[in-house]
Amino acid sequence: MSADPHIRAKLVVCRTDAPAGEARTCRESEGARVDTGATHTTISPEAASALGLGAGRAVESRVADGRKLDSRVVAAQVCIGDPTKQGEAVCVDAPVTVLEGARPLIGQSTLRAMKAQLN
Repeated sequence: MSADPHIRAKLVVCRTDAPAGEARTCRESEGARVDTGATHTTISPEAASALGLGAGRAVESRVADGRKLDSRVVAAQVCIGDPTKQGEAVCVDAPVTVLEGARPLIGQSTLRAMKAQLN
């Protein structure tokens, strides 16, 4: 069996609009794929619902095989690494695409916001 050629990272997506006094809600995904061909970081509707993310903006997303799918874009805080441990995460506010059947992946908008460079 060949090794997985993809770069993977711990992805943590947090709700940014929690009411005052309410704890921040986050959802963690171990082994999210870093996809430099994807525009936005992507999560499933189940993950978005668990976070209590709002409806966002309806958009049409084109996936790698060329299909166009209905999705929505929401605002969230996106972290790579563990935000509960000082110095072990980079977090930014970035758009997140919510897409049916999506596996968690980290896209260009998040990487650019983090000023990441992949060699």
